[in-house]
Amino acid sequence: MHDPSQRLIWSTIGDIAEGSCAELPIVPAETRHALRPLAGDPSVNDRFVAEQDLFRLVELRQPAPAAPPPEALRLGYWNLERCKYPAATARLLGRSALDVALLGEMDLGCARSGQAHTTRVLADALGVGYAYGAEFLELALGDKRERVWHAGQENTVGYYGNALLTRLALRRPAMITLDDSGIWFEEPTPRLGRQMVLVATVDLAGGPVTLASAHFDSEVPRLRAANMETLLDALERYAPGQPVALGGDFNTKTVDFRHMNDVAFKQRLLERDPDRLLRPERYEPLFAIAAGRGYDWEGCNVVAHTARQRPDGEPNAPFFRNDFFFLKGLVASAPAQIAAVDEDGVAISDHEMLAVTVRLS
Repeated sequence: MHDPSQRLIWSTIGDIAEGSCAELPIVPAETRHALRPLAGDPSVNDRFVAEQDLFRLVELRQPAPAAPPPEALRLGYWNLERCKYPAATARLLGRSALDVALLGEMDLGCARSGQAHTTRVLADALGVGYAYGAEFLELALGDKRERVWHAGQENTVGYYGNALLTRLALRRPAMITLDDSGIWFEEPTPRLGRQMVLVATVDLAGGPVTLASAHFDSEVPRLRAANMETLLDALERYAPGQPVALGGDFNTKTVDFRHMNDVAFKQRLLERDPDRLLRPERYEPLFAIAAGRGYDWEGCNVVAHTARQRPDGEPNAPFFRNDFFFLKGLVASAPAQIAAVDEDGVAISDHEMLAVTVRLS
């Protein structure tokens, strides 16, 4: 467990911070209020990250009791878009019969998700253990819709990050930093932090496996490629030669952020290449980087759009394929995509859930 008296050194991208705690440290409200007017200054972000143990720790709760190591894992990945519907989400996860769920966009103490510790709520409902790592401290309420819906409210904590749920014992939880740009610290949705990947080890009957839950840059393909290179280097340092199951939202939109919501622009792209948004490999160099390191994605994913429309009518079609598994040293079977809807067919995230069974090769 983490000893607060021993400050860990934080330097650059690709760093691996191994350390866990029962509860992540909370940034006081007065500190958040003081930082809010400084939005837009990358040096403020750099100082904040360097000073905070928050981004070097994983909140960890082991399952009680832990399940014995299985021969195979049914693995899920799901970008839960803040996890605003925890009860319906827990029911869908339960029906999916996963051994491990890798989760993205998980809130802790944000007005937009009812101020809940969303990872803990899901773990309690499912009777499993969890690991949670924060990427960002949200200084405001969120995107343009959330700022309207929750006007006048304030986050009680304001954390946003990645999570892992499982009945298996979790070893060596860690956070890997992907960028040092500070590009996220800007209006109108100011936040402090860096893109991070949550990592842990679980045991199969035949040996250990590294699990990683990631959320990549949404700016341009070359930055996403840099994210992949940084991450795969770090995963090899974390556990050299160990099999890896990486799941994430890789934002493989094949375009830069200026065109992500431009429907007419996307339609023109599809006229030239109708498969562009379903098969982004030609336009996103991160796939070539993964292949060069021995990672496979062809056998562990179904070819389908992973984005979906929310009840508010956004986003609009055509949809991107953002979410993938990447496997190394593992054999995949039964890949599936599970609709992110409740029992009445109402969307509970803007991303579908992925699932696959993996065994040691």
